[in-house]
Amino acid sequence: MAQLQVASTLFCREYFAAYRDWLITGLPPDDVTFIRPKYPEPGFEDFALSWEALAEDAITSNDPAVVHDQLLALGGCVDVIADPATGPATIGEILSGQSIS
Repeated sequence: MAQLQVASTLFCREYFAAYRDWLITGLPPDDVTFIRPKYPEPGFEDFALSWEALAEDAITSNDPAVVHDQLLALGGCVDVIADPATGPATIGEILSGQSIS
């Protein structure tokens, strides 16, 4: 469980950063990837592949709004702190305008 939690948190932060870059540059990001531990627990790879596939589908839609909605989906990235170095704002708070981060 710890492996999934750490990897999904890092994935969400990378995905959110890619989304913000897309809005700034107008260029869709490269695929966002899940980090893999050296010795993954059973089920880890299937979970990682499913999240990567969702992100890839959203990016290839060529519509940043699809990524936006995915980042706000419950059970995903919405409650992840976007960047602990800049403050405690979550991805959901930033995307819903509740934070100035």
